[in-house]
Amino acid sequence: MAAVMLLTFAGMAQDHVLYIPGWHRCGRGEDEAFRAVRKVFAGAEVSVRSWDGNCRWNKARDNADEEAKKLADELIDMPKEKRDRLTLVGHSLGARIVVRTLACLGEKGLKVKRAAVLAAAVPHDDLDIAKFTVACESPALIVCNPKDTMLKYCYRPFGGERAAALGATGPATPLANCRVSVVTPDAIQSTPLDAFWAKIGWFRMIAAHYAPFYIRQIGIDEEKP
Repeated sequence: MAAVMLLTFAGMAQDHVLYIPGWHRCGRGEDEAFRAVRKVFAGAEVSVRSWDGNCRWNKARDNADEEAKKLADELIDMPKEKRDRLTLVGHSLGARIVVRTLACLGEKGLKVKRAAVLAAAVPHDDLDIAKFTVACESPALIVCNPKDTMLKYCYRPFGGERAAALGATGPATPLANCRVSVVTPDAIQSTPLDAFWAKIGWFRMIAAHYAPFYIRQIGIDEEKP
């Protein structure tokens, strides 16, 4: 019943889900990823946080870390009753923002309701990972995919990070207050693609970094007995 423990949003309109998109997905508003988040978190208010991520990789990575500081300051100043109803969901560099943000809150003994980090573009042994999970009332969810080509083959050599990505391998060590889920073939095969990606026959097989693949996994977890 772990999924029920993680996601029980139906009929809870007072809850707020903040979705943070990844690299070159900022400023898109209600795109397919946003709609997928709304579907999974039915009954909650869902919004998107835009940030300066539509630039070259190294700059976007640094901007993500700066954005995490800004968001952490906002959440620290947020009334506790609002923070208690807040869920953060991030994809790729957006997941990095979630990890860094909640690590700051964890250091101050503050918590949000839940967090889900999807395809996280942050080193799997980063010290902030253990800090972010304790900043959640319910267990944090890490969704990873060992077959994510972008994270598996491009993240470490081209991203300049020292270790494999959390979103490809999962955390380097077991974590408290955390669940790790691996994207299933069903999620990748059954998730509808937008019109652009649907034209590329090999996209599902090679890229596998598409945000809705990971968001779909949250729903699959929710359906598990």
